[in-house]
Amino acid sequence: MSYQILSKNDLSSGATLVVRIPESELDKKALYTMLADTPGFVLPFRHKNVDGDIELTYMIGARNKLHYSYGSRNPKEYAALWTSIITPLLECNNWFMNPFSFVMQTEYLYYDKADGTVSYVYIPSVCECSDANALNRMASELAEKCPADNQELEIKALRAIMQGFNPRGFLQMLKDFQMPAVRQAIAPPAPRPAHAPTGEAGPPEQPGAIRQPLQAAAPQSPLPDDGAPVDIVIDLDSGKGWKEGSGKKAEKPEKAEKAEKAKSRAKGGGIFGGKADNKQAAQRPGEHKKPKSGGLFGKKDVEQQPVIMDTSAGRRKAHQPKDPHREYPAPAAPYAPQHTGATDEMTQLLFSDEMRAEGLGAKFRLVGRSSLPPEIPVNVGQDKPFTIGRFDINVGRKQCDFEFGKSTKAVSRRHAAVERNGDAYTIVDLSSSAGTFVNGQRLTPNVPQELTFGARVSFGTSGADYVFEG
Repeated sequence: MSYQILSKNDLSSGATLVVRIPESELDKKALYTMLADTPGFVLPFRHKNVDGDIELTYMIGARNKLHYSYGSRNPKEYAALWTSIITPLLECNNWFMNPFSFVMQTEYLYYDKADGTVSYVYIPSVCECSDANALNRMASELAEKCPADNQELEIKALRAIMQGFNPRGFLQMLKDFQMPAVRQAIAPPAPRPAHAPTGEAGPPEQPGAIRQPLQAAAPQSPLPDDGAPVDIVIDLDSGKGWKEGSGKKAEKPEKAEKAEKAKSRAKGGGIFGGKADNKQAAQRPGEHKKPKSGGLFGKKDVEQQPVIMDTSAGRRKAHQPKDPHREYPAPAAPYAPQHTGATDEMTQLLFSDEMRAEGLGAKFRLVGRSSLPPEIPVNVGQDKPFTIGRFDINVGRKQCDFEFGKSTKAVSRRHAAVERNGDAYTIVDLSSSAGTFVNGQRLTPNVPQELTFGARVSFGTSGADYVFEG
């Protein structure tokens, strides 16, 4: 069931979301459990009875919409993001919550940049407001907007989502991907010399003696009473483990193989622990071989003739030097637009309309400190915000669409975002520490403010002052 979610601005608590549901559809057990112990993955809320309906007001606070933090992540950050998104769906039963009562839409996912956690909007209703299709759409969009900068991890994640998103299996895939790095970080213990068993010290070295290389003792084969060696094989048919035999490996019958496949399917557990998924993982694509490079260290480069275009026939031909005794026609004059009666002002207006349609005409022009960038081009689309912040040397990569220098004062790493709806522009403060100001008024975090031509915008309080032109 779909419920209408409205955005509002409360003077006491800032930006809020408001949802109304009929009192008869209220899940009281989940509601009272959440009020007594609100989990951290849910936006805090209050409720009241209004004309027979339950009105739920969610306080956003310092959390920002997750789509302001879209971008590539390294494997550690990638795993942390998905863990924060998936874990609430698996642990919500502890609060008598239904996984499909979460609003699974990316526009209602909120990111707390202080601790890197994601918060949901949860509607305590007996009627589910999401389904498996909504979960798959949300996972696909997040995988597209927040890719991993590791190609192998990216392929594994996309394959897992395309084959039917399974939250528990996806988390296990992330853990398995990180395990090899953990194993490599743990150094194997150094081998002990053969003459120094555990708990005993080796013989003292004599001064001036030459140190001989240590050799590990060879493993001894088990011998029967008659002294003949016996091979050890695994009996997969009887399930008794190790047995003595003639050295041949026991074959697995078809019946045991079918039983093992049925057992492995029963371990999966559907989306949240139900029926198992029957889809199997696709084979890992092979690595593409890089073509051999020529030139200095490869094949010998073939000397080529310069090529020019024969404009008369539309063909390419090899360039030939001019004959000094031959007369050539004068070169054609460069192309110039013919006068059609349109004035330069009309041309500029048409060009500005095209730029505005593509979101390329808006910009911030500097009126503050001269050491800052003279302008900020706002290349914003209809469905993608344009984020502004400061470069963070600790992260070492770009996090916003436009970034001030690392030493710029009073500008946060993710400071503000500009959004576009048709021909109208709005600016949102992303819970910055020094604030964002429009015409001298400090913006409420996460509350959009309309931008008009000539509006003065200040990012912080240290001279990052600009005039909006769009």
